[in-house]
Amino acid sequence: MRLLAGYIKFIVIFGHVSVYKATHVGYKVVSLLEGTVDLIALFLILALLIFAARKFESVIPVEFWDKSARTFIDNGDTVLVRPNSYSRFYKASGKLVTKSDIKKVQKAGCVSLFTSSNNVIDITMHPSNRDSVFDSAKRLFKDAKVVEIDIEG
Repeated sequence: MRLLAGYIKFIVIFGHVSVYKATHVGYKVVSLLEGTVDLIALFLILALLIFAARKFESVIPVEFWDKSARTFIDNGDTVLVRPNSYSRFYKASGKLVTKSDIKKVQKAGCVSLFTSSNNVIDITMHPSNRDSVFDSAKRLFKDAKVVEIDIEG
């Protein structure tokens, strides 16, 4: 861990390069070669971590990150809408709307809910979850006008 904790800066004084490395009691001066090797090791570890994260990102299912089932929480006459993946993943508070207040449900690049006061709630999600969220919105807001815009064709 001390290897990663470490290098504050390079200081050039009179043509001499000193490398300061953090230790458990303070800082010590190490040779330029040792500092360079440690720095290269740090960059290789970082590159390996980035590669592993990108490689295994496709293994994790979309539903783990997006949680489309948590988009709408039906509370009778009102519905809690969680418009982004952050609020769905962490079960954060969303926007509370009255069912009768939603006048139009639209599906395009995202699912949009239009209110009677001309406000819009855009619900962003992964494209594979768009249809299920749109169907949930149609089921919850029965009195709303339904508009489907085909952006893929």
